[in-house]
Amino acid sequence: MNRLSIFLVVMLLTNFVKMIWGKPIDIHADKTRLQLGSTFSWNQGNVDRLLWRNDLEFSHLYDFWGLSTSTSHMWGTFSGFQTENDLNSRNFGYLVPQNIVYPFVMYWAETGLRRKIDARHQGGLGGTFSPLSEKTMVFQISLMVSVERNFYNGVPYYNDGNLRGNYGEIMRLTPRVFFRYGEQNKIQLTLELWYQMAVDSERDFRWHFEGGLEIPLSVSIHLRLIGIYHFESTVPLRVLRNDSMILAGASYKFFQKGDEQ
Repeated sequence: MNRLSIFLVVMLLTNFVKMIWGKPIDIHADKTRLQLGSTFSWNQGNVDRLLWRNDLEFSHLYDFWGLSTSTSHMWGTFSGFQTENDLNSRNFGYLVPQNIVYPFVMYWAETGLRRKIDARHQGGLGGTFSPLSEKTMVFQISLMVSVERNFYNGVPYYNDGNLRGNYGEIMRLTPRVFFRYGEQNKIQLTLELWYQMAVDSERDFRWHFEGGLEIPLSVSIHLRLIGIYHFESTVPLRVLRNDSMILAGASYKFFQKGDEQ
């Protein structure tokens, strides 16, 4: 191998190491953050409809590890009848999150009144590729493998009407895409899309899309607009498979320290 070939190999290896060992990613932008948000949608007239969602978010990043947790509660009524009393908690632990490619462990828990989910627990691990992490723009692609435990208030059926057997414990594969545009304490747009499939059945899958727009009134107080679409192919009888909603409200950041960007 001549000197030119050796030089090119060294340059390629150096650039590869630089790519893998990048600058800190944007998990929640601040090194430490605690934030509470509240959004709602209200319609009164021929149909009375109320949706009220509260979000609690916390994240903390160290040099070689980090954690984040996001818990939301949705309360809803329709013409006086309760339709939502849903809890959703998403928790992550990260290893070397300053890398462009980094692993994580996760635990999700949720309940769903309208979808007849008494409890759903999901734990697993995965990895994230963050090719873009700038002050104004963040783009991430993640993939995780998890084991899910379901407790339904009913028996779930596929979209074709056939009974879903062996629904108690399911292994799932989840690709996820995340995008954020806008600097901290300025107008920000965030988009998240994930697709969750059962390993044992191609007919058991979920789509979830969530988009948010935040407009700062001050360092701590932001106006918030949220759009959500969720689809599940496997649900109990008399449960709609898709949900969509638009909510508006505000968020308050109790504590922030150290902008990672």
